[in-house]
Amino acid sequence: MVAYLINCTEKTIDPDYENVLIDHDLFENGPDDQLSITSVYLTNDCLTIEFLAAGCDGNEWIIKLIDAGMIAESNPPQRMIRLSLDNPEQCRKGITKEITFNLGPVRINGGNKVLLNLEGWEEDILYSY
Repeated sequence: MVAYLINCTEKTIDPDYENVLIDHDLFENGPDDQLSITSVYLTNDCLTIEFLAAGCDGNEWIIKLIDAGMIAESNPPQRMIRLSLDNPEQCRKGITKEITFNLGPVRINGGNKVLLNLEGWEEDILYSY
């Protein structure tokens, strides 16, 4: 049985559920294998990203959503995030994956919303909490 939480505030049994990592060095220097983001949607504290990359089946991929660890002072404040893919697979078949992340770690103390700039996605994502 797979448990799904609407608010992404607790770890679920769903293996695709991850927390956003806040790490400037990893944002700048972490794995950055080629991928193409095809859709993004926000539901409460959950950010779901669908993307396409070359591989055999995607089972060996290591996927992380990384925040740069900096807050741009604007109204609302802004954060830079990127989807990191470490893809050791040698196949060239196009694989589509969808993964959901808990946005709780990117909340800003004293605020109730933040604008997320996702690298490779042209639209800003307004996260209200």
